Amino acid sequence: MEKKRLKILLTLFVSIVVLIFITISLSNFSREKLDIQKRIGNVISSNNLTMREYTTISENTIGRYLHFLQNKEYNNAYLMLSPYYKEIVSSDVFIQKMEEIDFSDYHITQIVHETDNMYVVDVQLNDKIDRMLVMIEDKGFCIVPEPFLKYFSMNQKITKNGIQYELIGYQVNIDNCIFDVKIANNSNKDAIIESNMLLASGYSISAENKEILIDAGKTDNFSITFSTHIDFPSIFQIVRKDEKKERIYEFKLD
Repeated sequence: MEKKRLKILLTLFVSIVVLIFITISLSNFSREKLDIQKRIGNVISSNNLTMREYTTISENTIGRYLHFLQNKEYNNAYLMLSPYYKEIVSSDVFIQKMEEIDFSDYHITQIVHETDNMYVVDVQLNDKIDRMLVMIEDKGFCIVPEPFLKYFSMNQKITKNGIQYELIGYQVNIDNCIFDVKIANNSNKDAIIESNMLLASGYSISAENKEILIDAGKTDNFSITFSTHIDFPSIFQIVRKDEKKERIYEFKLD
């Protein structure tokens, strides 16, 4: 009787610890999401730049950054990057990437003031256009050398009818959201899935990938892309389709 009681108490204790861990993780995640939203500010209705803004962005910020890269002063260019970008991209990785790019010929083709604290800059490098961000940080202007806002690590799993769906994480960019998903089809039937992304307003966006086929007994990783514009999702949906009905599984992101 005593052993049974101890077993129940131990199970209850473990459950409480897991619940506290999940609560803390969700709380940290929500703060992280609010932090990036606060950092970039609200989308603005007018994109008109003053001459001072244009000079600051084109010459003193992006122009200076590109000048460093053109002269292979990679460490100086790295120092101009946004602190939150440097948290995920080390100087070694950055330098390795920049060494592969030809900066001998570049032109700034467009500067758009997108939000209170963010400018989007299109730079023509030889035959292609690269999109960069200029952020207004506490210490002045900082650069994000790609249209990237934030990556959120999730590691959430849902197992239903012999299939395990794992949301590894997702990345919010200026023009899209990309979800990293792992699906293990442990059933004896092929599965067809679609995906939706819901915003806080309730507006639903369908994935560009459309239908994805997962063969029976197979495990695959997928990058599922949604076209957006500076949008932060609140729910990621996986829709499993079969002959009888659709089954919707939701990952809450707030």
